[in-house]
Amino acid sequence: MTLGERLRQRRAELGMDAKVLADLLVISPQYLSDIEHDRRSPTDETFLERLAAAYQLPEAVVAFYAGVIPARWRGVVADDAAILAAWKAFGQVLERDAKR
Repeated sequence: MTLGERLRQRRAELGMDAKVLADLLVISPQYLSDIEHDRRSPTDETFLERLAAAYQLPEAVVAFYAGVIPARWRGVVADDAAILAAWKAFGQVLERDAKR
């Protein structure tokens, strides 16, 4: 699933109109449509936080679908083995949940 697909799905779950959501985000309806149809791929963390709030999704979920590692983790000093172990555990959880 892409960021746009998840956002469209969530908007439908919330029963929100795209125009109202665009107004809430202070962006044009066309820009919102571009995001929801994966023609635009926002990576700015402040904007992703706004998307998460508007769509009532956890910031981590929006960051994941946007392919962004949160800034609070980018500055962490860790050895390669710790990063690899965390990445592997993350993948295992996602793969396990995908089988449900």
